[in-house]
Amino acid sequence: MEKRFKLCKLNCRGPQYRGLTMRTLLLAALVLAALLSAGSCSGQPPELAQLFWQLNVVYDTRASSQYEELTLFVHAEDADGLQDIDQLELLHTQQELLWSFDSSQWRTVEREGESWIGVNGIRKSAARTLPRGEYRVKLSDKAGEAAETTFIVSRDIKGLQKGRLASGRFPAAEVEPQGLTLSSSAPELLLSLYDGEGGFIRSELVELSGSAEYTLTIDNWTGRWPGARRLRLQRYDAAGGFGLVSGPYDLPELTAEQ
Repeated sequence: MEKRFKLCKLNCRGPQYRGLTMRTLLLAALVLAALLSAGSCSGQPPELAQLFWQLNVVYDTRASSQYEELTLFVHAEDADGLQDIDQLELLHTQQELLWSFDSSQWRTVEREGESWIGVNGIRKSAARTLPRGEYRVKLSDKAGEAAETTFIVSRDIKGLQKGRLASGRFPAAEVEPQGLTLSSSAPELLLSLYDGEGGFIRSELVELSGSAEYTLTIDNWTGRWPGARRLRLQRYDAAGGFGLVSGPYDLPELTAEQ
């Protein structure tokens, strides 16, 4: 934490400065040093208490394309408060890939009294797949102090390494004026809601009913999700060890007649 002070040039020839002694100037310097110390940071680095990451395979329903992306969240702690955390970096050393995020780009999530910060949608430019191997996570504060940890994306997580996945593996949504119907081969879905500009609103976990194929119909989705205009669906493929994401699905605003 840095503080800047403007140094003013004093006219010591004026009568108001008569009687200044070295002792007086020394005392003034000590007082200034105490004020600077009181307003400074503790100097302690941030802590990475826990780490969550997940490889996702995304089915872009608009472009009919598939690609891999990472979700990364860290349970961060800092003696000077989360506002002191300045940067979150993700590095793949072998391929010299670096992703860097600041507080305007990451999301902050409060879960059971814990503060998590992170990012969805981390991908390698326009590449279809992400490299396997070791990734390094670095969390830095405004004083330049940092904490680091690593995780490994195993080659056993196939994802798209062997080509496109069957579209039937992804969750799907059918949007009609009468309601929204969700379908999936898993009984739970994570819904991510966005506004008309693509800004994230919130996520919601929903349970579907059925046996081999699970479905859920939501009638008044405009009342349930005010302001939501886009939707992404996600389920976890336990056998493959990755997430399956589909979307975006447009949610048009319903009129009174509808």
